[in-house]
Amino acid sequence: MAVTAADIMQREVISVQEELSIADLVELLYDHRISGVPVVDAGGALVGVISATDVLLGDMVLGQAPVTETDYHTHVDIHPDNWEVMRIEPEDDRRVRDLMSTGVITARPDTPVDELAGIMYTNRIHRLIVLEGELLAGIVTTIDILRAVMEKRLC
Repeated sequence: MAVTAADIMQREVISVQEELSIADLVELLYDHRISGVPVVDAGGALVGVISATDVLLGDMVLGQAPVTETDYHTHVDIHPDNWEVMRIEPEDDRRVRDLMSTGVITARPDTPVDELAGIMYTNRIHRLIVLEGELLAGIVTTIDILRAVMEKRLC
C-alpha cells in the first residue's frame, strides 16, 4: 500500500485569519519557528496561504504588487534563522489579506507521497495544504517527506 499525505501530514496546523496584522503574523511565525501558515475563514475553509517570504518580498522587493510563485525563488530565500531582516514597524497597518497568496496548491489526504513530492518540486513550494472538502485537514512540508524517507517509510 502506498504512503499517502494522511500518513505523514501534520494534523495540528497553525493557521491564521485574513484580519491578523502582519506584525502579529511575523511574531507567530518566529515564536513557532515556522515559515508559513494557511489562511482560513471563520468557518475553517482555506482562503489563502502566507509565508515569511511573502512578508519579506512585500517589504523589500515588490512593494504593494502581488507576489507570484516565481518571486519566491528569483528574489530571495528566507529561512527562519534570518528573520531579523523582517522588521515590522508598529504603525504598519497591513493585514494578512494584503500579502497572502490565494492561488493555493492543495492535496487530499489520499494523495500518494510521490505525487506530493512531484507537486512540490514542479511548483517550487515547500508546503502543501491538505484539505478534506474545503476544510483544513493537515499540512505536508518538505521536511515531512524527508523524515519519511529517513524513517525508511518510502523505501
